[in-house]
Amino acid sequence: MRKADMIFLLISPGFLSAISESGLLDVVLERQRTQAARIVALILHPSNWQESWLSQLPILPAWPESGHPLTREHPRYDRSLIQANVAIGIYKVIRNLIAEKADRAWIPFPEFCPEDGGSQMIMLTTQQGEQIFGCDGCFQLWRGNPWM
Repeated sequence: MRKADMIFLLISPGFLSAISESGLLDVVLERQRTQAARIVALILHPSNWQESWLSQLPILPAWPESGHPLTREHPRYDRSLIQANVAIGIYKVIRNLIAEKADRAWIPFPEFCPEDGGSQMIMLTTQQGEQIFGCDGCFQLWRGNPWM
């Protein structure tokens, strides 16, 4: 956790007490404060996170209404929609972090995704000259040319 570029916190009542007792809370908050790591929380189980230090962090929405626990049942959303929403959120966080590290923006690429055949591809070039491709449809990332 001391060297990670990204830290995902899976929030539950047990996690809240464990991280406070372990001393890792200080590490997480310091890395967030100094912007050394991107910290993102996902609320797995109902807990009192709004009243804690977590309220300062971005919460990855499992539901279209942010802040509801992943395990909560909802009359309008089935499990596959919730999982897709989480996957899209994680993909966006990773894509933005890669773009920040590369110090460049993603640019549209004229080819279509080799996985699903129809989605728009995006590309960036890192400071070291490496090309990274991402698909806005299936949310996969490739290092180097995915069509070779």
